[in-house]
Amino acid sequence: MAVARVYHMAARETLGDALAVALHDLKKELRANTDCSEVYWFRDLENRHRFLFIEIWDSSEAHKASNGKIGGDVLAHIAAACIEMPEGSYEEVLH
Repeated sequence: MAVARVYHMAARETLGDALAVALHDLKKELRANTDCSEVYWFRDLENRHRFLFIEIWDSSEAHKASNGKIGGDVLAHIAAACIEMPEGSYEEVLH
């Protein structure tokens, strides 16, 4: 059963564009270095500091097995741009 790992996040004031770049870099890293099958990310039209990032995995175990496969610099840029570290949730993918 496919699962989605879903993150809601907000950038610090003036760092919305920096977070957008960092999320783009994360998407590239996920596609190149993990078994993540799809990545979607969205920016709020009304509040340009809010983002939604969704990763599609074969299972939650596949997501957990990817730990350590993403460069620390990518995650550090996300952490620096966010108001607080994003928390993720596992969601069932309904087709």
